[in-house]
Amino acid sequence: MKKLICLIIIVILCLSAVSCQKQITVTDTTLDENGNIIIKYSNGETKTIEDRKVVSAELNESGELILYYSDETNENLGQIVEKYIYVTKDIVSLIKNSSQLETSTVTFGTQLKLVSESENGYSTIIHNGQEYYIKTEYTTKDYEFVSFNDIDKLKVFATENTILYKDLCKDYAQTVKKDTVLTQTGINKNNTMARVEYEGEIYYCSPSDLRA
Repeated sequence: MKKLICLIIIVILCLSAVSCQKQITVTDTTLDENGNIIIKYSNGETKTIEDRKVVSAELNESGELILYYSDETNENLGQIVEKYIYVTKDIVSLIKNSSQLETSTVTFGTQLKLVSESENGYSTIIHNGQEYYIKTEYTTKDYEFVSFNDIDKLKVFATENTILYKDLCKDYAQTVKKDTVLTQTGINKNNTMARVEYEGEIYYCSPSDLRA
């Protein structure tokens, strides 16, 4: 039975499915000291499944986890959701342990599997099959924020004194004056940040600070 429980946990943690925002989805599972499965849902509710009741589990064609019980009943736990975050800085160090020594780096837009977030300003993530820590302030959960649509180079002008940022963490680079000529090369998918070129360098700014 312990092998079955471990199998269920592995299925839940390793397989992902496309989630629907209107659905209540499974966000986390743990195994308590009594061998019970603790299911956490996206609406904040939890459910305890006793070890002795679980007979088998399967993932159906829709990506929903089905549990079968010893009384010949079954339960659909819904679609399984994995959480991801995305890097918003050009280059970010990943920390392997409390020594705070850099052991790897990731670049802008990299997708990382989120394990947990802590109050100390770091998130625990999985990258290339390994667990690391990353500064939460250098990441976002919004994929559309870091995903850009390329556009043909477009001559634009600063509408006011416009702040140019080095990256999407909004690390300050410089301020350009009104009517400064910039070249826009892209805009992110939620239309909140424009990518521009100025004096041979790439920067980011608010689209509202630009005019054609």
